[in-house]
Amino acid sequence: MSKSVTTNGLSMVAGLDSVGRRLCKVYAEAFLGSLEHSGSLGESSDQLREFVKAIWLINPSIFDFFCNPTQPRENKAKTIKALMPLVVSNQLVDFLCVLNDHDRLMLLPAISDALDDILCERQGKVKVQVTSVSELDEESTSSLLQQLRTKLGREPVVEARINPDLLGGLVIRVGDWVWDGSLSKQVDELRNQLFERGNHAIQGGRDRFRSDK
Repeated sequence: MSKSVTTNGLSMVAGLDSVGRRLCKVYAEAFLGSLEHSGSLGESSDQLREFVKAIWLINPSIFDFFCNPTQPRENKAKTIKALMPLVVSNQLVDFLCVLNDHDRLMLLPAISDALDDILCERQGKVKVQVTSVSELDEESTSSLLQQLRTKLGREPVVEARINPDLLGGLVIRVGDWVWDGSLSKQVDELRNQLFERGNHAIQGGRDRFRSDK
């Protein structure tokens, strides 16, 4: 089970609408096609994943630079060339340049996720993102994997993410489907219920006040 520590910056990818996700899938399929044509599928797809991890999780300032609309494409192209030690595959370099030409570099994490989804589907597997407040122990992980196999009918490829803001519980994402069992979600729901009850009580008091006049 792969593991990564996440921050609130992940909401950019999770918040993509259906149009944005389809666009990322189109780019991922185009990149995949170029890799298959050149015979470098395994190497270059792994490099994309590692490149995204390096600029997004390890050195987010570079990713912020790529996302900055005020930065000219020429400056971003120079940065891509400066990052060449991290990018060995010519196909990946060309792909980054294409994204830069279309002002799509900010979609790199989501495109990488879409590529993983496509490869998993080809292998009869399904990618599952599991976010928790802390790292799951071995017993919890084993139990979760068995439940996912039963529910999904396919072998899950779990990417474990950590988000301290959850307070507790799990958030499980499979494609567009999300199950939020986090404690923070329950707290939000309780807060909303109390707010609604308070509004009803206030409105009821106003109605009684009017009827007493």
